[in-house]
Amino acid sequence: MTPFPVTILVLDDDSSVRSALARLLKAKGFAQQQLDSIASLRAALPLPADSCLLVDIVLDQESGLDVPGILRDRNELVPVVFMSATDDEEMLAKADTTGATRCLRKPFEADELVAALEAAVTALCHAPVLHLEKE
Repeated sequence: MTPFPVTILVLDDDSSVRSALARLLKAKGFAQQQLDSIASLRAALPLPADSCLLVDIVLDQESGLDVPGILRDRNELVPVVFMSATDDEEMLAKADTTGATRCLRKPFEADELVAALEAAVTALCHAPVLHLEKE
């Protein structure tokens, strides 16, 4: 299980996917919050330090690929795990360059999701802390 309690923020424009993931995450012991758009993500900022984002790449008139950049711009240190049902290899390749920890292909198994989320949170816990001095 995760090294500390974590809330998974599920960003998907499909309410049935959000609901199904909410049930699965609850059954696996995660707290969760549902977001339906990038606007709802922006409204939720700043995010709790003990959170992880599970983001669909293809959103209605938006791209989940923008999420890591939005977080970086706000100095949010929250891990991102992408998910997608797309077969667009170019889009999936771009997902690998955004800073997200993983991209799951829908449909995925519950154990695969839990492993990806736990790896993302663990990686953040072990990330080096940089202390920058101002001159």
